[in-house]
Amino acid sequence: MLIPYGPSYFPVLRSWINDPYLLFQCAGTDFSFPLDEEQILQYQYRHPDRRLYLGVWNDQTPFAFGEIIPQSVGSVRLARLLVGEAQSRGKGWGESFVKELLTEAKTNFKAHTVDLFVLQENLAAIRCYSKAGFSFVEGEGLVLTHEGKAYQILKMRHRS
Repeated sequence: MLIPYGPSYFPVLRSWINDPYLLFQCAGTDFSFPLDEEQILQYQYRHPDRRLYLGVWNDQTPFAFGEIIPQSVGSVRLARLLVGEAQSRGKGWGESFVKELLTEAKTNFKAHTVDLFVLQENLAAIRCYSKAGFSFVEGEGLVLTHEGKAYQILKMRHRS
């Protein structure tokens, strides 16, 4: 189930992001490590049209974090995708969370096209997104630099 992210959940988010590379992997270069609440608040202030979500179990315990970014009419981008606890990854929960975000994108953003970016070396995430119905968009990747190293970023798309 999805719920809107709010400041009261920041301690959970901070506990999940315990190293600079993980923050880069899920958030690109928009945030710096260690992540603090002020960074998130400033980001939300600068981008009021973007929506942050948590995936939660029926007991309201958060297990994932993500964002929907409106693009053009009928198009959104998913970003900042993270299954929280390391031991929770690789169990299909990310795929379920992404599918819930797809439903949210179609229902509340009227999106027919949903894009996302993923590190080329993040094979687990690529498998997750592929299982959720995403495929690569050739020629639309980019390169980001983190701690002096260049990383290839691939674009993936889901069409409904």
